[in-house]
Amino acid sequence: MAEGIDQPHNLIFFGAPGTGKSYQLSRLAEGNGFDEEHTRRVTFYPDYTYSQFVGSYRPYAYDDEERSASDKRGKKQITYEYVPGPFLDTYLDAITHPNDNYLLVVEEINRANPAAVFGDIFQLLDRKPSGISEYSVAVPRDMKDAIVNYWLYTGELEYEQKNAIAQFYGAASQEEMLVKLTSRLILPANMYLWATMNSADQGVFPMDTAFKRRWDFRYMGINEGDHEPMKSYDGLCIDDYVVNIAGTPIRWNRLRKALNNLMRDARVNEDKLLGPFFIAPSTLTDDPAANGNGESVFTAAFKDKVLLYLYEDAGKMHHPALFANDKASYSELCDEFDHSGVAIFKGIDISSITTGDGDGNVGHPDEE
Repeated sequence: MAEGIDQPHNLIFFGAPGTGKSYQLSRLAEGNGFDEEHTRRVTFYPDYTYSQFVGSYRPYAYDDEERSASDKRGKKQITYEYVPGPFLDTYLDAITHPNDNYLLVVEEINRANPAAVFGDIFQLLDRKPSGISEYSVAVPRDMKDAIVNYWLYTGELEYEQKNAIAQFYGAASQEEMLVKLTSRLILPANMYLWATMNSADQGVFPMDTAFKRRWDFRYMGINEGDHEPMKSYDGLCIDDYVVNIAGTPIRWNRLRKALNNLMRDARVNEDKLLGPFFIAPSTLTDDPAANGNGESVFTAAFKDKVLLYLYEDAGKMHHPALFANDKASYSELCDEFDHSGVAIFKGIDISSITTGDGDGNVGHPDEE
């Protein structure tokens, strides 16, 4: 039996955009021994369905071995087979390898309709203290063949191992184990489901109370991780980066917090504020952008992502509280930003966001 980990079996990281939810979830997974072979990752989107997540019959192409080699020409025959989705694949791996832990990561869980995507298997999310599902659900008829094929024909399991698994789950034989597998679904203790969500994004689906109560939630604070060293960036943190805005060295993290303060004063919800990773650390540089406009990578990213987000999304109803020229169009604000920098925003004290140390390390991580 796999050794349990000191983390919830069903866990959702949530918070404002750019707070590093996916990054922190990945770090948590690595820290608890989930490697690539024991982890699956799927991203929900508005048209994502139960059949994609769990499994369904789909067209399947295979080589027609009866045709002569000279006649094949790479053509395929089409048939229909039950194709397991990431949920069923992870479930079967966990059931048949009880000595290992398995993790299914769902990115942006509320960008699809969670109740529709999970369907009846959401009942399995009720877990006992041991991590095993409190209740089971019937195996759909079309899923049974996929389970039988996995159990009988997987090359990874030896006869003795199958017997050991059968005994572990209380079956007297492989045959009885197969009957149990193909009649009821029940999540084993070594299967973990973790997810991320932005609770205030446009186009997301609400979660009902019945679905929510089956998960543990972990909030990612708006400034969480801004002083944390990043392994992929030589151990630097977001607070280290200084960029040039209209000729002035500005510390990005201070500017981000100043913009968040403007939005807070305008009564913008916290989950619409800017997280430390709202723009990627790789864009916090004064190197020339590839667009040929003569602007820096940071300037292009700021206008395309941060300024557009403030203008059309988070601050759409609060232009007078955010912008010095609240009548300006987005394109006019971009032009003003090129010439006036952060002066386009209302009430930001420039001295509070400059480096203040005269290190001249513009466009690169600050080394103070």
